[in-house]
Amino acid sequence: MPRANLVSLLLIVVLVAVLADREPDTSAELFPLASAVGWVEGHGRDIKPDLVGVGIRPPRVVRIGSGYVPRTPPAAMLCNAGVCKIYRGIVGRPLDGADIPKLSWWINFLSVLPWALLLFGALRRLAVLWGQDEGTGPEWAAWAVMCGSLALGWFGVASPYLPVAALGIWTVVLILEASVNPSLGMMIVAGLMAGFSGAAHPSGWLFVLWGVFYLFATPPAMYLPEKQTRLLTCFAGAAAVAVVVTLIGNAIFFGSPLPVQFMDMQPPYLDFGPLARLAWHDLVGWNGVLWLAPLVLAGIARMMSAPDKVLGGPVMMFLLALLAIAFLTWGVVDDSRLTNEIEQVPLELSVIPVELSGGEFSMVQIGSSGESIEERRSRFERLIERTDVLLWIGGRSPGIPLFLPAAVLLAMLGWCWRDVTRFWSGWTWAGVRWGGLMGLFMSQAPYGSVSDLFFYLGLLPGSGHIPILEAILAVSIRLAEYWPSGIISF
Repeated sequence: MPRANLVSLLLIVVLVAVLADREPDTSAELFPLASAVGWVEGHGRDIKPDLVGVGIRPPRVVRIGSGYVPRTPPAAMLCNAGVCKIYRGIVGRPLDGADIPKLSWWINFLSVLPWALLLFGALRRLAVLWGQDEGTGPEWAAWAVMCGSLALGWFGVASPYLPVAALGIWTVVLILEASVNPSLGMMIVAGLMAGFSGAAHPSGWLFVLWGVFYLFATPPAMYLPEKQTRLLTCFAGAAAVAVVVTLIGNAIFFGSPLPVQFMDMQPPYLDFGPLARLAWHDLVGWNGVLWLAPLVLAGIARMMSAPDKVLGGPVMMFLLALLAIAFLTWGVVDDSRLTNEIEQVPLELSVIPVELSGGEFSMVQIGSSGESIEERRSRFERLIERTDVLLWIGGRSPGIPLFLPAAVLLAMLGWCWRDVTRFWSGWTWAGVRWGGLMGLFMSQAPYGSVSDLFFYLGLLPGSGHIPILEAILAVSIRLAEYWPSGIISF
């Protein structure tokens, strides 16, 4: 293995290990963990309604029967339950609150690391395909895109979007490589990856359509006519098998073969005002693609130019544009639905302290509703000192992580075009560094949220592991009061 590859892989392992060191404080993090603990301890995967505050359904969970089930893909739930099962076997006792930090770290680390490594490998292969074997090495190109294209911001916590990006981009790479050297085996693997990306998130199934259309629309001159038909058949057949497996997994884990993100959800709020505001924040705001992924601009500029040096030509450019538009539309509508759900949660329930005792989660009483602000603040401050109490944040601000796969592809396309002029090259490097810095900030605020608790108390985030980033994040919260953005809602 070349030394550059070995160093890159070791750096990814270290980076994921550092960023995975965080306690879950949002429903998207806590609920899968609570469900996995309940599963291992024999309480069932459902979450009791009293845990979520007088039966209010928070974002990222579905209602099934008399309980709540996280909208977490079956593969991720298997990983969470497996980690909890092995950890419980090691400690030899029911899980309690002191185990939460270690459980959270292992789940984050083991859930993120494989996809981070796969994403790096796919980007390196894509860089070679798109001509990055000349001049700057493909390892540098892959690191630039991962650090400056939003991907780095998802290295700190288990998320369905990083697997979608890794599997989706590998699908693109394998299909493009088959354009040079047609291979039936390669198409079977590409079809399986495209189909299983739907197990991470329903948006991943767009890559099934992407692959079929690309193989169908590519001029036969790139293949022998009979080869093209066989490639398309192998890809579509493998993708269909993977989709069926995904549907079976949903039926086993969630009682319905439908994608879990579509079950028992609030309808989107399709008023023009909120949609326009979400689109603006998702594109330009703090959690926006152009804010975290400046190389996307270079990719868009490359798409608008003649694609004579881009493998795949006009068909590739057309499909990439459709993919970006589809993810953008999907993300904005999903954010609209999520905002509607969050608005139904009373303000006093936005932060709910819970504890894990004897393998079962329960709410911690913090006093009556008639308490003054000072009394409630005092109770929260005392709870913060307890390591066995978890503070669950009952929502998150909207963001657009669904655009991640298309953003990464556009970023790589833009990077491979970076040597047009010296001026553009300098600005590209500045964009990569800025995107990487913002990605590190976002890694400390998964799912586009900063804890409401710290804003409520007026305190800096207090884990103490990365004080510089936390201090800058706290300053950003104050700046957001004057410049509202997609990451924080006031």
